[in-house]
Amino acid sequence: MYFYCMLLYKMVLAKLKQKISTLIKLLKFIYLNYTAPAILRDILFVCSTATEIYGITILGRFIDETTQILLNWKDFDLERYFRTESFFYLSVILILWLITKICTQLREFLYHVIYENSWEDAKYLLLAKVSSSNLEDVEKEEFQDMLTFVPAFSLARIMATYENFSSILSNIIRSITAGVILFGTMGWSVIILVLLVLPETVAIHRRRKDIRKYQDTETGKLKFLNYIDNLGLTISSFTELRVNNVYSYLKRRYMEEYDEYLSGYLKTQFNFSQDSILFSIIGQVLKFAYTIYALFRSISKRLSFGQFKAIYDYIEVVYSSTFNILNSFSLMSNNLAYLDEFFNLVEYEGFGDYSHGNIKLP
Repeated sequence: MYFYCMLLYKMVLAKLKQKISTLIKLLKFIYLNYTAPAILRDILFVCSTATEIYGITILGRFIDETTQILLNWKDFDLERYFRTESFFYLSVILILWLITKICTQLREFLYHVIYENSWEDAKYLLLAKVSSSNLEDVEKEEFQDMLTFVPAFSLARIMATYENFSSILSNIIRSITAGVILFGTMGWSVIILVLLVLPETVAIHRRRKDIRKYQDTETGKLKFLNYIDNLGLTISSFTELRVNNVYSYLKRRYMEEYDEYLSGYLKTQFNFSQDSILFSIIGQVLKFAYTIYALFRSISKRLSFGQFKAIYDYIEVVYSSTFNILNSFSLMSNNLAYLDEFFNLVEYEGFGDYSHGNIKLP
């Protein structure tokens, strides 16, 4: 039993080290090649998060001040309203919204800048790797497997993994900030709120691993489908394929193989959706129960309408941010498994990567 536990521990540790190594390679690829837009994106992330958290408090104060106007004013005087705290907080909300909007749009633009450049550079690296290889390299099954897998699954994961990493950083800031503020009213029960997201994130992470394992086992089928695609759409082969009626065979085999692959893939996707819905409902019900407890604490502390509204929003921020952190970790772990193949292909050293005949005798 001890030997089995140690073996399992070493296997988990080895996988963790591999994923950390792949993540470091990705971050170097992004931050070294696109330093300015990547760093600026992170700064905008922090700014938009800070305005969001501060905006919750300001909204609560606006509600309190506006409530006093609704209760005490018999007639509305616009000039008098401009001098109230309600108008001041309303103006601050508008300014915070503008800052958040600008930060979000700039981040989206910078995302496209990094995405398009990283896609171009990644495709160039693949082309450079194939061009530097020779026939002995490209005929190896290992090389062909990577060349099939990487364009279909790995390239799209470059930006997805980077986005997962950015999301984790942002949501950690959101969760900690909102949690500290919420702690003043709710005390250590905030930890319970954090734990409520665990069942859903664990369940969907397990289903994502099932999807990835299925795709890994079907690499041979994907290679065959890719071969039919290339063969059937190559114009230079059109005459021979058409005359010999090969197209009928290709179309039939393509549908058979793809339907078989799709049947298993959609089954794994259904299991994922089923668990996601079930555990999401459970999490939301428990969160609403916690909200009722927050109402009890607010009444006992004689909090105002605005203060309770802020607490309600902070509960949502802590819950959603914690879920996003764990979900992003799950997505990043899943994406890194695909992305590892990209770096394996780029760093692949075959016969064509060694120089021969460059040394001259004196």
